[in-house]
Amino acid sequence: MKSATGPIEMDTLTLTVKLGYGLGGFASSMVFGLVSVHLIFYYTDVCGISPAWAGAIFLVARIWDAMTDPMMGLLADHTRSKWGRYRPYILIGALPLAISTISLFSVASVGQSGRIAYAFVTYMLFTSLFTIVFVPYSALTSAVTKNTMQRAGLSAYRVVLEALGGIAATSGAMPLIHMFSDESVGYAAMSTILAIPAMLCWWLCVALIREAPRQLPAQSFPSLRIWRKLSDNTPFLLLAGAVVCGLIASNFTVSTLNYYFKYVIEREDLIGTAFLCLSAPVFIAVPVWIQVAARVGKRNTFLAGMLGVNAALLCIFLCPPAHPTFVLCLLAVLGFFGASGGFNVWSMLGDTVDYGEWKTGLRTEGLIHGYIGLFMKLGMGLAKLIIGFGLSVAGYSADEDQSATALFGICVLFSLAPFTINLVAIILLMWYPLDYQFCNRIHDDLARTDQVPDNADLD
Repeated sequence: MKSATGPIEMDTLTLTVKLGYGLGGFASSMVFGLVSVHLIFYYTDVCGISPAWAGAIFLVARIWDAMTDPMMGLLADHTRSKWGRYRPYILIGALPLAISTISLFSVASVGQSGRIAYAFVTYMLFTSLFTIVFVPYSALTSAVTKNTMQRAGLSAYRVVLEALGGIAATSGAMPLIHMFSDESVGYAAMSTILAIPAMLCWWLCVALIREAPRQLPAQSFPSLRIWRKLSDNTPFLLLAGAVVCGLIASNFTVSTLNYYFKYVIEREDLIGTAFLCLSAPVFIAVPVWIQVAARVGKRNTFLAGMLGVNAALLCIFLCPPAHPTFVLCLLAVLGFFGASGGFNVWSMLGDTVDYGEWKTGLRTEGLIHGYIGLFMKLGMGLAKLIIGFGLSVAGYSADEDQSATALFGICVLFSLAPFTINLVAIILLMWYPLDYQFCNRIHDDLARTDQVPDNADLD
């Protein structure tokens, strides 16, 4: 039976598959959260690296990602093994990625130039290994099932477990760090304690899920034709633009939260609570957004969430810093509305994969998710670059009383800048064309040329 907007029944995937897929999201979110939230603060306030140099390190890594992420997607798309196209890379890459995560927070006590060089090398290694694991993992969304509503259910498990990983990386990290009198030792210990469970969760993800069998046409390895066909996928281009804007905006907020509470609010003890307020509402929000998406569609749900996020950001900018409780409440509101994007984006990406196959005859899950992996890291890198130079221009000085200009700069980076960037994402989403009726039409057309039944023995 179908509603006016789409099918009601969607959960034919087993609980084991959904939990296994979600565990991969838990691991990815925990590692990505450690880096996106804590690394720039670790570089500037613990290692003594200038904000400008820290921003430059992130920028160079993003240029490298511009080459490696799409190529990783293409490589995975053309891989054939008994483990499928994507899972072998998660299996192989999990251990070295965990080791590289620990190395990021273990900068040696050498001179300034030596610390900068070490930070550059270890971060480049980390971002390369994260590409090897995360791009194939993201492609599993459309490889496990072709049904748009089942992808929504699968993405819900991912978002909930990603929230748990985010809480571990944000609220859970600070108590671990403060267990040690030497802050540098605390960061190294914290990264070790969190990286090992992440590795185990990636391995469990590989063990618990299966890629749906498909009859795929033989494809030659990358040609200009693939790149041209990808440019014809208008829904993907619009969604990708919205994603990169949203990620830049969110990275502004999470990356400057430490600075905001330490220097503007002057309540460094509330940093862990603030991250918890951002992450915990997802457990309430995801069931709500699932119901909303079933009635008004994924795009409209995403838009509603972005509008709610922007309302919260504007209120934070206008809120006097003398009222930390009100700021914490606004962060909870931001987290609730922000969950709509995290819930919808992965399911919507699967729909753009189907659209690309329907329009061009080429199915490129890995390439599309490779680009999304690139855009995620571009968002993080550009945000870090702007934050680093913004702090320098505003006159920020680590572990000292900040000038009025520096405090205002932190407030702008924390709330007003992401508010402005989110407006661009909202405009792009308004043009996104794929609704449930369009996706069902695409699925029916593709089913006529694909004789392999969907979700055949996935557990």
